Amino acid sequence: MSHAALLAVAGLTLFGAPSARAQSATDSLARLRALTEAVRADRSNHAAWYERGMLAWAIARQQRRVTAIRNDSGPSLFDVADSSLQRALKLRDDDARYVLALGRYRWSSTNGLT
Repeated sequence: MSHAALLAVAGLTLFGAPSARAQSATDSLARLRALTEAVRADRSNHAAWYERGMLAWAIARQQRRVTAIRNDSGPSLFDVADSSLQRALKLRDDDARYVLALGRYRWSSTNGLT
């Protein structure tokens, strides 16, 4: 179970209602799942790839993960961010915001991806 999901469960268990932070994490994960389904349905949807990458990066930063640790639950959020931003740029290499987003991600990333 992911850290964000654990926060949501802890909020429900301890307080009976989700805390604002846990609810936000749950909403973010639901949005990430929806974006994953959108890119599976249309692999050429550059906007969905971009949004998926930016959201995965934001969630990973919130969780304060500093390495790309793989586990049984699949790729790390940093891997999702990197591959999604790369895909968006590949689909629309003329969009400066995709170039800048991938550059900013790579510049700030500590996960060793190149």
